[in-house]
Amino acid sequence: FVHNMSMAPFNTFSVEELHMVTEGAFWMLVNLAAIAVGYTVAPRIIPRSANRHEEADLLASIPIFLVMTWLAWHHTLSTGSAVQERWAGTSQSSYAFLWLYVTRQLASFPFVFLGSMKLSDRLLMTLHHIISIIAYGGGLYTGRMHWFGTLNGCCETTSVFLNNLLLFKAIGYKGRLNAINGVTLWSTFLIFRLVLFPYWLYCFYSDVNGHPAVTSAKVSSFELIFYPCTTIVLLCMSIVWFVTLTKGMLKVIGVIGATDAKADAKAL
Repeated sequence: FVHNMSMAPFNTFSVEELHMVTEGAFWMLVNLAAIAVGYTVAPRIIPRSANRHEEADLLASIPIFLVMTWLAWHHTLSTGSAVQERWAGTSQSSYAFLWLYVTRQLASFPFVFLGSMKLSDRLLMTLHHIISIIAYGGGLYTGRMHWFGTLNGCCETTSVFLNNLLLFKAIGYKGRLNAINGVTLWSTFLIFRLVLFPYWLYCFYSDVNGHPAVTSAKVSSFELIFYPCTTIVLLCMSIVWFVTLTKGMLKVIGVIGATDAKADAKAL
């Protein structure tokens, strides 16, 4: 009897559910470990600290964004050739990406308030974190539409170069690599955000209109409304950020002067 009572709580979980919880915990530990390393390394490479919390998060982001981007690209390119795959297909890479993304947003959320961002930027990033967690968390919960999640996740390609930009700024480096990285960031931002998000919307509505029996009929109204709305919000935010990036890039390559781009450079 005692043995049965002790095992009862575990019997309420399926193997799949236990695996999900374990994987989520693993990726959260990965994020926390990266942040801990960031706090350890930051004082050594950035001795004149402007904000130690921001710099720790910045360094922690380096491996996280690289892994996240690879996972997103792997699932997006290896699946998605058929409508059924786009709406119901999953893989180890897709689940790993969704978990890594959600745990990254949760682990980094306190840095939105610990950093030196303006109030308007904090509100914008808070909105970004909340809708992203809900959207990707929905994919984890339902096991549906992972291809659309990883397709949007390919936008994190830009985060790799944005992270480099912020790191160069923190250490005071303004050399040739900074200029090359700035131009690369601008180019990837154009392709993997301003082009990618409209492409996502095109694929989504093409599938819904052309194959309703295996798309809209198989998912909830929440998924049909919230996911494209999230993508539209991300597109609008990216357009705003792209203006700042464009002025910053022109400043780096010397097309415009520092005075003209000063206000926009602060946003980076």
